[in-house]
Amino acid sequence: ATVARVAARTSLAAMRAAGPKYDDHFVFHRLKGQIGIAGEHRASKVRQGTVGRGAALPASVRRMLEARWRDTVFRRTGLPAYGEL
Repeated sequence: ATVARVAARTSLAAMRAAGPKYDDHFVFHRLKGQIGIAGEHRASKVRQGTVGRGAALPASVRRMLEARWRDTVFRRTGLPAYGEL
């Protein structure tokens, strides 16, 4: 009974029905200015229910992340990329 209840509550359908419970909208909207993101964006973690759709970042996002890494992590640690950790 417990396994069935947990499976039902963690299904994609259940998470979609709970909607904003799984979103980071409150955190994202508070921090987006600090991380250099302007405008309206969704912060939903519940999407289509498929794996791998977010594998390709837009070039502008990749450049922004690389600049942030260079200006914070690399400057403090000398690590040129996340893979070097």
